Amino acid sequence: MSEEARTNPDCERDNIAAYLDGELSAPASARFEQHIRACPSCAAELNEQRRLLRALDMALEHGRGLPLPEDFARVVAARAQLDMRGVRAATERRRALRWCAWLFAACLLLFGAIAGQMLMMAVRSTAAPAQSLVNLALHTSAEAGTSASVIIRACGRHIAAHDHFPQILALLLIAAISLPLMIVGYRRLSGDKR
Repeated sequence: MSEEARTNPDCERDNIAAYLDGELSAPASARFEQHIRACPSCAAELNEQRRLLRALDMALEHGRGLPLPEDFARVVAARAQLDMRGVRAATERRRALRWCAWLFAACLLLFGAIAGQMLMMAVRSTAAPAQSLVNLALHTSAEAGTSASVIIRACGRHIAAHDHFPQILALLLIAAISLPLMIVGYRRLSGDKR
């Protein structure tokens, strides 16, 4: 089928076989002949069908084996045309639409299952490193806490054993309070120089 016949909705290609069989009414036949004059695609198809009928007639005339009706070759050629009228019926369209809907739903289910599996694999592959990082952070903080408690216990026993414990504790408090103040002062001074 030519591109013009596919895009032209007024093409009467379905009527070619009926025209050759003489099955069209007089007005329909006149309208078809008018269309053939204006549509080169349908005219070419009609000429092709006529050539096929002539070739069949000639082939059947030379082979005198079986008695056949006079217009047998013309009827066979016309019926050999692909008849799409049944496919265009409303029941056929509804049946095709139902099949398409079922196939679409099956594709959605299939692709949905595959996408779900891929999503789960992605979550698992991302969760494994994140879980490792959380475990590392928890383990590090637990170890740091244990180490700090051991150091504090050891230092506390040693400091508490001396007579100068209150003076050392006062010095540590003064250092803990003055260190942040010194850092803030340093930042102010370094910010003024810039």
